[in-house]
Parts: sequence; structure tokens; C-alpha cells
Amino acid sequence: MAGWTHIVKKHVARMQKHHGVHKKHFLKVFHVIRRHPGAYKAGYRPSKAAMPKSLPRKPAGLHKEASGLWDWAKKGWKWVKEKFSKHKGTIMEHAKKHASRAASHVASRVGDSAKRIGGRVLDKIESVAENNIEHYVSKAEGKIEQLGKKAESKLSKWDKKVSDGMPGKTGSGIVKATAVRIARNMARRGPVFSQQFKRRSRAGVRAGVQAFRNAK
Repeated sequence: MAGWTHIVKKHVARMQKHHGVHKKHFLKVFHVIRRHPGAYKAGYRPSKAAMPKSLPRKPAGLHKEASGLWDWAKKGWKWVKEKFSKHKGTIMEHAKKHASRAASHVASRVGDSAKRIGGRVLDKIESVAENNIEHYVSKAEGKIEQLGKKAESKLSKWDKKVSDGMPGKTGSGIVKATAVRIARNMARRGPVFSQQFKRRSRAGVRAGVQAFRNAK
């Protein structure tokens, strides 16, 4: 049945775009943990690696709290990927099943009757796709919001830990240099994670889906 593959590809591509944004949020948390001097045990230096494009390996020397945050984020990302695969699979399986059934009915009809049947099936495929995208985005953003709040709490604590434990004597220049480095790191992080990763309401997600449909 012509038309259904285009609808599925369009919505899967849009869902993949959302998933890519979600991945960047998680990678940013991993990156900040491994570069933060307050995340390490004594004797270990923070990583100087650039922003990762894929899930990085946990660095050696993280203290218990930092290691726990890393593991929590890793499990969260796995959960988000599973939700993505589940909803993507639902979109594709539903489309194939209904398109196949509709094809046999359309083949036995002619003219306007065939068009009406085909149109109803395509509308149903589109509706199911939109609902699955809405559910996935809402769930993923909820997990990301949890991560943002947890990460911000830990990072603020580590910032203070590093600031309070800076080496050197007043006037030596070491304290000032370390303070400048911490300030720069915080500036690179931008707004606090709890603000960056703020979850949209279901109504907000639904509005985005509707806007996408109206823009076709």
C-alpha cells in the first residue's frame, strides 16, 4: 500500500532526532564528571579528553560518590535507549500490519471507496506514530530531568570541595589560578543541569507533535 513507508520513515527520523538530543544530555554529564577535579580520589588527575560522541569508559580514580553518579547515568541512558527501541518498533510493526491488511481490502475496491479505505489506514498509522513519539519523548525527558537534578547536586558539592581544599598559601598565585579554573569549568557547563534538562509537560510534547503535523 503506497504512502505508509513514507509516513513511517518521516516519524522514525523525527524520533531519532529527539533521541540524538537526549544522548547529548547524557554525554555532557559523563564529560563533566570525568573532567571535574572534585570527582577523584587523592592522587588522581581529572581527564582532559574532549566531549565524547559515544559513551566513554569510566575513568580510574573516581571516588565512590562520583562512580555512583556515573553508574546511575549509564543505567539511565540504557533505559532511554530501550524505550526508544520499543516505541520505534511499535511504530514500524503497527504500520506493516495495518498496511498489509488494508492492501487486500483496497485491491477489491475501486474509485472513491478504495481511496477512503486507504486514507483511514494512513491516518491510523500516523496517529499511532505520533502517540509513540509523544510517549517516548515524555519518558526520556523525565529521566533526563532526574539526571539533571542529581548531577547538579553532586557537582555543586564537588565545586565547593575543590574550592575549600585548594592548595597553596594566600598570595602564592596557586589559589587564584585554581579558582579561575573552577570558574571557567562552571561557565562551560552553562546553566545548572536542573535548568538545562527541564522536562516538558505532556501537553508541551503533544503541542510539538501537532506543530510537526501542521507543518507538513
